[in-house]
Amino acid sequence: MGQWIYGKNVVKLALDNDSQLISIALVNKDKAIVDAALARGIKVEYISPKKANALSNGGNHQGYLACQKDYYYTLLETLIHNTKDKPYATFFMLDSIEDPHNLGAILRVMDACGFDGIIIKESKSVQLNATVAKVSVGAIHSVPVCRVTNLNQALARLKEEDFWSVATTLADDTIDYRLADYKRRIVVVLGNEGKGVSKLLSANCDWRVKMPMHGIVDSLNVSCAAAVMGYELLNQRFPKQ
Repeated sequence: MGQWIYGKNVVKLALDNDSQLISIALVNKDKAIVDAALARGIKVEYISPKKANALSNGGNHQGYLACQKDYYYTLLETLIHNTKDKPYATFFMLDSIEDPHNLGAILRVMDACGFDGIIIKESKSVQLNATVAKVSVGAIHSVPVCRVTNLNQALARLKEEDFWSVATTLADDTIDYRLADYKRRIVVVLGNEGKGVSKLLSANCDWRVKMPMHGIVDSLNVSCAAAVMGYELLNQRFPKQ
């Protein structure tokens, strides 16, 4: 059946990345898009603004929509295989993230940092969808996403492959996020928007870290925390000379 994605940049990037597009729907003519689609054997049709609004569920489609095959998820063993020779391989593990805007923003962070993949739960977690694709600004096509039934089991498997783990949490036994040593293979664990990282998953991590807060709020949005962690890893690994 396929899923609809929308937004000019999202559709263009899907074309550029040879995503498994079934068809493209446009409100107005765009010769470059049409030529690129037809060159790849992808059907193009013109639709009304009303239909575009319906297909995008009221999202900001800008007159550009595309239907693609269901999103592809990478196997955990494939992630491991693809990073077996990388001393600084980095995954982000998301514990029950529910907001598609957060998942899209984290994908964007992962792409910007050049990291290797995201691991999410099959249940009680947002999955890849059109909103995630749009917020990610194309990163959904460049960052592998793996779904697993049990995050603790996945973490144990990664530890067998010499990955160290760090959970961002407000628990009492935390250290400043800048004090952990990230010059190694790392899994960064980020928690649910309201509940944070589960107690068991947090306990199974090598470090529990937090970010100093100097204002009236006590925590960051999870996608903001992802960006802070991502660039701290890069700062430690590749300090500016």
